Amino acid sequence: MQIFVPGTLGSNFKRGANEQAYRLSQWQQRDSQNRNRKQKQETLEDQASELMDAALTVATTVEIEAFELELHTYDVATIEALQANGAQIELVEERLASMLEQAHQLPDGRRVFKTEDGLRVFDENGGELDTNKFDPDQISDALERWETFSEVKELHRSLAAERSELLNYQEKLDLARDDLDAGDISMDDFNALKDDLKSSMPDAVRARIPGMEAENDPELELTTENLDISADMIPSVGVPGLGS
Repeated sequence: MQIFVPGTLGSNFKRGANEQAYRLSQWQQRDSQNRNRKQKQETLEDQASELMDAALTVATTVEIEAFELELHTYDVATIEALQANGAQIELVEERLASMLEQAHQLPDGRRVFKTEDGLRVFDENGGELDTNKFDPDQISDALERWETFSEVKELHRSLAAERSELLNYQEKLDLARDDLDAGDISMDDFNALKDDLKSSMPDAVRARIPGMEAENDPELELTTENLDISADMIPSVGVPGLGS
């Protein structure tokens, strides 16, 4: 027969309850520690991901500095192109002035040129004269013909358009540098800026940048070499497109 000592049952029950409470407390503590470790790990992973995203979305200092060197190259090439363009425009304007000064002049002040075949006559603005009212033979054969004059005028128009394009591109370079100086430019904007400056680069600038000049089509270029301009009118300073 089992004998129970008074107070023993209560003591054993109390001891068992304390052990269960202790074990539950230990489990809860370990569970809390595991949750904390997991939360810290997730936080670290999120921070690492954010840093990686930032590295991918914001242009780095190294990339910006490298591109600033490209911008300097573009600046120099643009300035050289503007100088050459200015020299060409001056030369062509002198040629036009000379041709107009020597041209046959009508009573109303218009200067006129007859065509190579001697059958048609045009005034300096491209208006054709009625040969029933004006005989082309009144114009000396020694004077410049309409075809030459119109080509020189077209060259002047082309050079003026090129100058406008160069000035617009120079302004775009200045704005690009301002964007870089502002800092924190996104990678998408950075790449778009680089692509735009290359794709919109005028041919006159591209021709002066090593590695890019091959992209030009020389057959599309219109220069003073294509026209009847005497050598003594060409500046002695070597300017691309004006001869030697």
